Amino acid sequence: MLTAILIIGIINLIIGVILILWTNRIDDSLLETRIDMQMLKKDILKNIENLTDKIETLDINNVEESAIKEWEQSAAEEIDFITEDASIKTEDIANLTIKEMYQISKFVVEQEEDEKWYVYKAMCQLDGCNMEGTPFETEREALEEGVKMTLEGKKLSMYACPSCYIEYQNEFVL
Repeated sequence: MLTAILIIGIINLIIGVILILWTNRIDDSLLETRIDMQMLKKDILKNIENLTDKIETLDINNVEESAIKEWEQSAAEEIDFITEDASIKTEDIANLTIKEMYQISKFVVEQEEDEKWYVYKAMCQLDGCNMEGTPFETEREALEEGVKMTLEGKKLSMYACPSCYIEYQNEFVL
């Protein structure tokens, strides 16, 4: 009986030592993790401080204006990819095919959910939304209006629509 108690005591002692060693190993691992996290936190705070300094020296309005001007210029160049054909007169529009009218018109023509065809006189420069649409009953009527405006030298207006501008302000402006 005494040997059984002695064996149980030794087993308990061994288990206790193992638990202490294992706990110390966990504590060491946790300490290393805490140290790593503190160093990471210092790095993050330093990066935030550097970014704050850069933001303070950056004139957001000038950057935004120049970016918008660059975009407007490139968008205007893309829209001007179709050259005006001087031989086409307003009275010749009725003889053009649908395909020819799509090639000549610088204005977007699309059918909407109400089954009407729209010729759009403006496009949102932020997201490409069609704006200032005039409804027509047929695709041909809408295209004829688009070709007519093109031959008159009118151009597709480019500006930010109110909903896209608000979204832009909320997402990107500090």
